[in-house]
This record gives sequence, C-alpha cells and structure tokens, in this order.
Amino acid sequence: MAILPNAVQNEILNRTWHQSFVLMAAFWPTNLITLLSGSNSSIEHIVATLIASHRAMRLDSVEYNLVLTLVLCRPDLCDTAEFRNDLTTIGTNAKDALMKHAAFKSPTRYYGILACILSVTEDIAGYIKIIFFEPSVRNVPMHHLVSVIT
Repeated sequence: MAILPNAVQNEILNRTWHQSFVLMAAFWPTNLITLLSGSNSSIEHIVATLIASHRAMRLDSVEYNLVLTLVLCRPDLCDTAEFRNDLTTIGTNAKDALMKHAAFKSPTRYYGILACILSVTEDIAGYIKIIFFEPSVRNVPMHHLVSVIT
C-alpha cells in the first residue's frame, strides 16, 4: 500500500470533511448539541440533530475508527488507479470488520451506522461552515482550510 500524496489527501478531505466533522463532534467532551440548542436558527437545529443522531449511535472506539476509515478511504474520490485500488481494499476491509464487530451488538447495527453517516450530505457542509467556521475565518474557502490543516 502506498501513502497517498498530499494533493490526493486534500481532495478527499475537501469532499468528506463535513462527515468527519459531524462524526468527531459527536464524541467531543463538549456537548455541541447543548451549545446549539438555544438557537432559533433552523441551520443550527439541523446540525445539532445530526450530531445528536451520531451521538445516539454510541459508537465504541472500534466502530468509530472503522466509520472514519469508510468516510476517508473512498475510492470514488481518487483519480489515480493505483491509489483507488488501495482505497478499495482498505474500504472493503473496514466494511467487513465493521459488519462483524457491529453484529455482536445487533444484527441491524451495521446498517444503522451506515445510514447515520450517509445522512450527512454535502449540503450540510455549508451549514457547518456557517456555524463553526465563518465566525472566525469569514469567507475563506474550505479547500484552503483543509490544505493548511493537512
């Protein structure tokens, strides 16, 4: 397995950062749901609901890491065949491991986890940016932030 070049990593993160953000926010010690619940903003309500649904899944550390792997190792987001094959292998292994691990808790848990992460659609990215990033970074495009962070 090759290490993905930074440009490929950045492209994947630019397309998946919102899913990673919601997944990670559900496990932060600070409860963002409480912070957002006092607002009358429908955007904040949508984001709080998504974070709450992820938190309600109560993923253990194995599930959390496997889901994060599925979010980040998407072959459909990679243009290079060599890396696409590697990401396909990693994704398949993560799906298999998640399915086996989740089956110990419930036969349908795997599908619930997938439905939860798929509920974080690309339009949610704009909402997250408005709530969490625009107050501090204003109109800086997310691809600039992602490239600086990685």
